[in-house]
Amino acid sequence: MRALWGYQGVLSNKESRNPRFFDWNVVVPIYCDGGGFSGRRGPVRTNRNATIYLEGWKIMKAVLKDLLTNRPLYSARSLLLSGASAGGQAVATFCGLLANSVADRSAVKCLLDSAFFTDSPDRDGFPYFQRAVQQMAELHRSVGNPQCAKAQPPDKKWRCFFPQYALAFLSRRPVFIVQPLFDYRALVRGNQLPEDYNYAIDCLRSLLSLPVLSSGKRILIPSSNPRQGFTLATAYGQEDKEGLLRRWKQIEEDGYTPYPIWVADSPKAPVLAVEIQETEVQVTGTTGAVRGGTREAAGPTTYCKQDELVAILMVANNVARFTKMLRRKKLGAFLPLEYKHAVITSELWTESVVNGVTMRDAVASWYFS
Repeated sequence: MRALWGYQGVLSNKESRNPRFFDWNVVVPIYCDGGGFSGRRGPVRTNRNATIYLEGWKIMKAVLKDLLTNRPLYSARSLLLSGASAGGQAVATFCGLLANSVADRSAVKCLLDSAFFTDSPDRDGFPYFQRAVQQMAELHRSVGNPQCAKAQPPDKKWRCFFPQYALAFLSRRPVFIVQPLFDYRALVRGNQLPEDYNYAIDCLRSLLSLPVLSSGKRILIPSSNPRQGFTLATAYGQEDKEGLLRRWKQIEEDGYTPYPIWVADSPKAPVLAVEIQETEVQVTGTTGAVRGGTREAAGPTTYCKQDELVAILMVANNVARFTKMLRRKKLGAFLPLEYKHAVITSELWTESVVNGVTMRDAVASWYFS
């Protein structure tokens, strides 16, 4: 299976690249239902006179039943349920069910990758992802995490496909989140950026090169804004990271959490990006250095609009602001500065670094602690 699908990362069978999980048994339920294994509807007649079954929930339950009755899953000593993108949302749905189905509940831990699509508007104020999730849930008659669904009003059960709501109902399970802060799917499919890789990279370069703090450290502080939900502001001058952490702790009670945000690969790299005052930021195509709107650019240029920069930061911060849920011992997160999506089975497993720790080592440290 590994060879057939070219799995890397957490599913790799190479000890040098995956020393803690390389010799584990691997089961891959191939994603096939279009609803994150959540559908409970069928049969359905289409306008082409065909019959389809939207029963992803039954598919996953059948897979688990087979593994529990015909394989040694029931008595397993260690289990890691992982998934990326829609698969990560399925992990949030089935994490508790799997734990309740095995002999030792404590054996089950769950890993969500690139599943943090947030319930927030796009850069034009339109609730793109919310509308898409609502339509999917209605079509498939899906409810997501069962405990979460029970706590929602009848017309709001779709919320449970957003981890910002579902995570609170995984409180008894150890959960680890791997989430690129510049998630490609969230930015492009969420209508925050055009589907042009080079253009997006220029936008990210302009964001990360904004010269705000002379110390080279940059931060993002969320606050109330009627249109975007957040404003961007420079904060705390040139305080060191310890000073920032102390202040972040003090203001958590204000209803938002600029914590833990993220730390980039090296001490000189930007921690976060911040204040945008111009309506347009001009970026050199070769170095990514920001040029002011009235300055003459050196070399080829592209333009990244202010609302696009704000949207990028809003997507990243919408993830960070919910990480106060991660402060209990069973939860953890790895939030790298990557313009990628679905990363735990990619080369980034060993190459992506936060605070000097690779993704591989961060997950292993959490799992085996």
